[in-house]
Amino acid sequence: MTPRDELDRARAFFDGRISSEPKLTPTRKAELLANADGRRCPTCSCKMRYLKGKMFGHEVSDAATVEHIAPNKMGGSNERRNLAVRCNLCNRASGHSINEWMQRRVNPTWEEICRVLNYLWLEVRDTSKANELYPEFFAAFQRKRNLLKTKLAKREVRV
Repeated sequence: MTPRDELDRARAFFDGRISSEPKLTPTRKAELLANADGRRCPTCSCKMRYLKGKMFGHEVSDAATVEHIAPNKMGGSNERRNLAVRCNLCNRASGHSINEWMQRRVNPTWEEICRVLNYLWLEVRDTSKANELYPEFFAAFQRKRNLLKTKLAKREVRV
């Protein structure tokens, strides 16, 4: 589950007592990505690539990306405990599915936010537990991941 420090920070953000953190510095981001080159994505196990200095979008599914497990927009920090390197496909699928969840809620309660944060933590750290405890979130993530993967495959066929 989400570390207590991250939940406390998210709660303070939710209550309006603190603001979101600044963006991750390019140096720190590059360091995290370089260390992930050739490693496996913690969610899908694909081998990730560090694309130093290259700009890319959704078309590079295996590119290593830095993710805030507890998103900045939910009060997540830039602390190491809250950062994960995942493949671009998993990072985007997770972000899209949580954004869609947020758009369906006008004013989510703290309990709803806490539930999402706990799910996100498990999505990165223990996918089987994420699926077991939060099947609706995990199913949305898988649907979004499969949709993005299908779109990517269709583009590759056209090229």
